[in-house]
Amino acid sequence: MNNEKEEIKGLISDAVVSYMKDENNFYENFLKDISKKLGISFEALKRKFDLKMKTSVINFVDKTVNEEAEVVRDEYKKDKKV
Repeated sequence: MNNEKEEIKGLISDAVVSYMKDENNFYENFLKDISKKLGISFEALKRKFDLKMKTSVINFVDKTVNEEAEVVRDEYKKDKKV
């Protein structure tokens, strides 16, 4: 059981990487393997996973933009004081 859990974690990691690299064929194959191992519908898993991945990407972009904006604001404040 523990070995199967680790295998599923590995498949999820592979699916995330293939999603980020825009390798849809690999991404869907990993999701198909995961759905078989978990005994759930591929379509349901794909919808859930797609939503989670899109949310993660959006959050990452928002965080990156906010961090960069903060750096620019800090530099502007330093320049303004000088």
